[in-house]
Amino acid sequence: VTQIRTAQDASRTETASAPQGGGAAFARSEGWQALAEARDVNALATAWLALQCAQIDRVEAGVVLLATGDGTVLSPVALWPRAELDFTHLVEAGRVAIQEKRIHSTRPKLNAGAPHEARMQTACPLEAGGLIYGVVVLDLAPRPEAQITATGQLLFWGVGRLLASILGTQHGQAQARMARTDRVLDVIEVTLGQYEVKAACLALATQLAREFHCERVSLGLLRDGDVKVESLSNSAVFEEHSQLLSLIREAMEECVVYKRALAYPGEAAASLPAHAALSQDGDQQVLLSVPLNDVHRPVGALLFERKPGSVFAAEEIDVLTALGDVLGPLLRVKQEARRSLWAHTREGLADIAARVFGPRHATFKFFTLLALVGLLVLTFGTGEYRVTARTVVEGAVQRAAVAPFEGYIAEAYVRAGDTVKAAQPMARLEDKDLRLELERWTNEKEQYERKNREAMANQDRSNIRILGAQISQAEAQLSLAQQKLQRTQILAPFDGVVVAGDLSQMVGSPVETGKVLFQVAPLSRYRVILKVDDRDIADVKVGQPGELVLAGLAREKLPFTVKTITSVSNQEDGRNFFRVEAQVNGAGAALRPGMEGVGKIAAGERSLYWIVTHNFTDWLRLKLWSWLP
Repeated sequence: VTQIRTAQDASRTETASAPQGGGAAFARSEGWQALAEARDVNALATAWLALQCAQIDRVEAGVVLLATGDGTVLSPVALWPRAELDFTHLVEAGRVAIQEKRIHSTRPKLNAGAPHEARMQTACPLEAGGLIYGVVVLDLAPRPEAQITATGQLLFWGVGRLLASILGTQHGQAQARMARTDRVLDVIEVTLGQYEVKAACLALATQLAREFHCERVSLGLLRDGDVKVESLSNSAVFEEHSQLLSLIREAMEECVVYKRALAYPGEAAASLPAHAALSQDGDQQVLLSVPLNDVHRPVGALLFERKPGSVFAAEEIDVLTALGDVLGPLLRVKQEARRSLWAHTREGLADIAARVFGPRHATFKFFTLLALVGLLVLTFGTGEYRVTARTVVEGAVQRAAVAPFEGYIAEAYVRAGDTVKAAQPMARLEDKDLRLELERWTNEKEQYERKNREAMANQDRSNIRILGAQISQAEAQLSLAQQKLQRTQILAPFDGVVVAGDLSQMVGSPVETGKVLFQVAPLSRYRVILKVDDRDIADVKVGQPGELVLAGLAREKLPFTVKTITSVSNQEDGRNFFRVEAQVNGAGAALRPGMEGVGKIAAGERSLYWIVTHNFTDWLRLKLWSWLP
């Protein structure tokens, strides 16, 4: 109700009251003439409501409410019999009619305390295509039920003329908006179709002059704080230092200063001296200047010139102002795309300086100060430089258990990761063939000994010497077979842990002589192998201390000392590295060979700036050396 009262007060200056008294005469003459001559919705609704109230018997008051904006607020556009009518008591009937989307009639209240409570209200919604455009509410004297129905039907048929006018007005407004949109899109298309800024400005000015019927359109862009005229419509070449260009430039600068559209004549000449001077120079031409903005930052200005008397309508000024807000970012992008690297750098530095030394931007100033303090600390501060390298833990001694002869794996007792004691069996080779060989040579030896005894009995000296040699041969083969049988058991060389070897999946498989079956390392002594990148190996010296953090012992830092640096580099994962051997100091009980982690070697005090940047500077020096002749 408050919104409706406010809208009612605003509408009293726009809606005219219908003539009072002589309703039938008005309906026959002035009402129809006013309805025919209406040119807008307000005038049409006023004339239509007067005719409608004159045709319905005993109408006390009437109101036409139309939806505005998003349709949630109803605004009065016509009141009968006078504009000062208080129609708030009609609102409820209109609201119910809109909710139910049908004609709604109330009944007078018995024992009414207010004058309007002794009357009835009939409301008819203005509906088309399922949309509500407003509502008509009449305040009526009480009447029989049959007359109430007839009144509602007459009102229902009467709103058709009013609804048709509303729809026609909205259709015309939509078409006008589409036409304006098409004009704007044509201008934008012309701008985007040109790559060079100069060509885009010329095409834009020419298109605007044609679309908005101007004698001349000028376009200027800001450069280093001053406006420079980039193009004149239909003029590819013009004299930049002429008096006309100077006047145009001054008018554009005036527009940039005011930051809004300026029309001349239309504003005082004293407030727009540059526009006044340009208009007088061109025989009192009509001027309109529009700023080009990019997110509220000035980019330049457009200047439109027409013949005397051809003023710019308010709608045209609104369209051109909106067009300036659209064209500003487009021209800014084209300018930025064609600027040099030095110009971009200079502008960026100027923007940073404005943020640092200018007003506002407290957050930027704070972080800039932090960055400056950090740079000073890096420049003048020192810290311990540490060489970082991937690291693996190995046993101080590693012993290999190999196959003593060709054979087959019979059993496997341990695998990698198991701890073993000295002389503990780790695997066994198949011994069937060896036992057969041992038995064969035993039998042959016995045969040779029996023959030897016979030769000695017969005093056959030549056979005695031959059989003696054969007996020696059999004894040697027999001894070899016995030794092989003893070596079928693969024994641990000392107390330690198996770091490599798993024969559990190879039982029955053949092995050749000398094949490594297990590798065993002691549990009490370890060494660290650091894979130092060849770029950092010059900073590593024997005796330097360091710290090691392993993946399996991430919470514990293990100290070590560099013992040996190999002089030959290796390759791994596409990079070169040197093996640096270090001794762990006070190894923990949880340390195991094969563990991997990251080691850091203390290489002395260096500048913090050098520690942070030396990798990049070394890489840059190498690249420059390779590129330079």
